[in-house]
Amino acid sequence: MFPFFLIALQLFLSGPIIFSLRAEDRSFALLSEEERTWLNQNADRLTLFFNVEFPPIEFSSSNGDFIGLGADVIALIESRLGVAFIKIPSDDWNEHLAALERGDCAIAPVIVCNEERERYAFFTTPYASAPVVMIAANKAWTNLTFDDLAGKRVAVVSGFVTEKYMRDRVHGRFEIVTVNNVSEGLYDVSFGEVDVLVENLAVAAYHIEKEGIPNLHVAGVTDYSFDWSVGISRKHPLLFNAIQKALADISDDELNAIRKRWISLSVSKGLSPETILILKLAALFTALLVLSLTLITVILKRRLREKLSSLKQTQDELRESEQRYARAISATTDAIWEWNLQTGHLYVSPRWYEILGYSNQELEMTIESWNDHCHPDDREKTNDAIRRMFDASDSIKFVTEYRMRAKDGSWKWILMRGDVVEWDENGKPLILSGTNTDITERKKLETRLIQSQKMEAIGRLAGGIAHDFNNMLGVIIGYAELAMDEADPTGPIPSKLDEILKASDRAANLTRQLLAFACQQTIHPKVIDLNETIDGMFKMSQRLIGEDITLSWLPGEELWWVKIDPTQIDQILINMCVNARDAIQGCGTITIETKNISIDDSFCRSHPDSLPGDYVTIAISDNGCGMDKETQMQIFEPFFTTKGVGKGTGLGLATVYGIVQQNNGFINIDSEVGLGSTFTIFIPRFQGELLTELNSIRREIPRGEGETILIVEDDFLLLKMAQSILETQGYHVLFASTPSEAVRLTEKHPSVIHLLLTDVIMPEMNGRDLAQLLLTSYPNLKCLFMSGYTSDVIDHHGVLKDDVQFIQKPFSVQDLAFKVHETLKRF
Repeated sequence: MFPFFLIALQLFLSGPIIFSLRAEDRSFALLSEEERTWLNQNADRLTLFFNVEFPPIEFSSSNGDFIGLGADVIALIESRLGVAFIKIPSDDWNEHLAALERGDCAIAPVIVCNEERERYAFFTTPYASAPVVMIAANKAWTNLTFDDLAGKRVAVVSGFVTEKYMRDRVHGRFEIVTVNNVSEGLYDVSFGEVDVLVENLAVAAYHIEKEGIPNLHVAGVTDYSFDWSVGISRKHPLLFNAIQKALADISDDELNAIRKRWISLSVSKGLSPETILILKLAALFTALLVLSLTLITVILKRRLREKLSSLKQTQDELRESEQRYARAISATTDAIWEWNLQTGHLYVSPRWYEILGYSNQELEMTIESWNDHCHPDDREKTNDAIRRMFDASDSIKFVTEYRMRAKDGSWKWILMRGDVVEWDENGKPLILSGTNTDITERKKLETRLIQSQKMEAIGRLAGGIAHDFNNMLGVIIGYAELAMDEADPTGPIPSKLDEILKASDRAANLTRQLLAFACQQTIHPKVIDLNETIDGMFKMSQRLIGEDITLSWLPGEELWWVKIDPTQIDQILINMCVNARDAIQGCGTITIETKNISIDDSFCRSHPDSLPGDYVTIAISDNGCGMDKETQMQIFEPFFTTKGVGKGTGLGLATVYGIVQQNNGFINIDSEVGLGSTFTIFIPRFQGELLTELNSIRREIPRGEGETILIVEDDFLLLKMAQSILETQGYHVLFASTPSEAVRLTEKHPSVIHLLLTDVIMPEMNGRDLAQLLLTSYPNLKCLFMSGYTSDVIDHHGVLKDDVQFIQKPFSVQDLAFKVHETLKRF
């Protein structure tokens, strides 16, 4: 036994008269009826947490039993109350206190009262006490005070009351170092890791004597002592009353016997007689023995120091690894998940709750709640992907996409990756781990790309058929109008021809719709006031929607100018009003409203199709049936319709979408099922210089004066029809079906050719090149181009210029006659 200086333990002695009654009778005498009833009805709540590493006050025996000074006191209390507490070992004092605060721990058998703990616990009268001392290895240090600790490293056990006691007195004089337990603190002092350990003497003395630490001594005494009481959670006041009464019933003699059993009051300061006798008999070997012991001690200390250093390094590396892992989880945009197949426990990182818009207090993510939130159409597919990994012979990682319902009711697209990371001894999957990535925005972009590709594909189709279709329509319209002029107005023929013209006009309009949503129709944008344009269409729109629906017009004030083809505005209004009318069952209201608006970057972040800037908006609102989210995602797709068979082409809103896209605008939809819809169309503000244009007055078309016109058209039917129209108007007509034929015809024609009317796209050469070739022979030749192709094809051939005359197929007799006359009169 190495010398060790002890300071006498201060004991709080208390205890009432001892009753010589049986436990049942004693409990009946001590407790009120209410207290006895509570104990009988709450046996499952009598949980006692004991510290497994605080000898000799409270600790765990080799077989896990609760022993120590506190255990003996609790045994007496149980005998007085006639109950048995549920004893739970605890190796984390901070968690021990947290459990007492929560009420999970009802009884703390050995605890020191302080102001912080009194918030959540009642404290009995103290039943034992021990002074708090300063333990040091330096033999020169004696009678230390707090001032003597200046600049030193002072160890305290984390969570013990000594930690708060010392922190209240540090005042910057010394450094506080926390340790996990008393034993660790004593070894740190012994090996010079810290200078002093501040702890109660009873516990420190027990560890020093048990573990034989040779170089420690009491270097100073504080003005503080551990006064141990029984702590009871404030959630159980009746339990506190019962334990306080039981403790008061324990006699002083009983408590003193317990104190003497566990707390040694004195330690021998000299060597035992046996040791002295042995030393006398071994006097010749003293020097060698001392040297050997010293060497062994040095070796053991060195090995212990190396082991502790290695352990500390391992702990530091583990702590650093945990911190690195925590930082990585915090920084990543992916959610981490881990599923233990054996226990069924599912762990998800905080990012998962952020993606779904929940806090982890609002939603506990389990396999069951995952299934509840997964989209029904994706649930089985995702589960199948996971189950395919369970084959031990195939550890291929899985990747799958599925939808999860967020807190706001929306669906989030999730990309899940995972793999089996641990297998059991039978080769079966034990733990799965992986990541969840929010790909909602990517899915939206993919949807818009698919929409764009669909429109592009249909646009190619529309552009491909436009030329031939418009040629055929031109022939039908031209001959129908010629026949109309020749027919007897009083006979039945004109009415039939009129029906042919109406059908042809509808067919031409269908082609324009196809080209409009494909952004390929020929347009003539002008700087206009939207209010004036819409106002001119208002009466027609009212007739279109019928009398049962009220059409309201709210024009914005001082509206900015926009540059757009006015006929496109007409198309937008007609299609939007028809769409709104069909959404209303019976009576209802449609409102058209215009206004100026400036949008910024924050608006654009929530509307990916938009760009910052000034816009003029047209909002068409209805109080009809409204649309769900799925319908809104498809509403602009060509040929998509919610109407019955034969009641809609599915091109109306697609046409509007194409027009708006063509003019660098965008559309926003606000709709709820049963509440109606609002389509807001954003058209960019015209930023250029506004030029006032005089509207030309359309005069009656005069007949030709015998001018010679050369028609070049590869469609023979259309060629003959144009010949008939112009000859009827008084012109002399030459015609050719190919450019080479036209060149040969001009070489043989002796007189002047006044006008070339040519198709733009032809097999041998385009109309523009033909015109350039003929101008070498006829410098004053006027040129009028025609085409049924789309604007992008015509632009490629350099025709659509401001100084070039052009007429779009199909055209009427009047359109062609007026355009020919206009071209001939141009200087």
